[in-house]
Amino acid sequence: MESLKSLAKNVLNQEQRSTLWEWRQQYRRSLKEYHRQWQSWWQSLKYRGNNYTCPCCGGNFREFLPYGSVIVRKNAQCPRCGSLERHRLLWLFCQEKTNLFTASLQVLHIAPEKWFQNRIN
Repeated sequence: MESLKSLAKNVLNQEQRSTLWEWRQQYRRSLKEYHRQWQSWWQSLKYRGNNYTCPCCGGNFREFLPYGSVIVRKNAQCPRCGSLERHRLLWLFCQEKTNLFTASLQVLHIAPEKWFQNRIN
């Protein structure tokens, strides 16, 4: 393996090695994202049902996932989008009591959740 690294150092210049490194990083990030999406899809199938509906993603499930590290709460996390109780409450409030999703507004949201950021962009 060391000979391959030394060969790359001898054959490729710094710019090419840097580009190769960036491609490797992008590939690893895309693999992680693919894995996350696959897990989400699998969880959606595994928990499908009609007992609960997530207002954020519109998914129907027999139950939500448990969530918490110290105190584990039952039916807390959506299997598809990962939203928690507070996220679903915020979603319902914004949908019912504001015009955030219907009007063309500019919003400054500090550290928005991924599912919320995708919806308001």
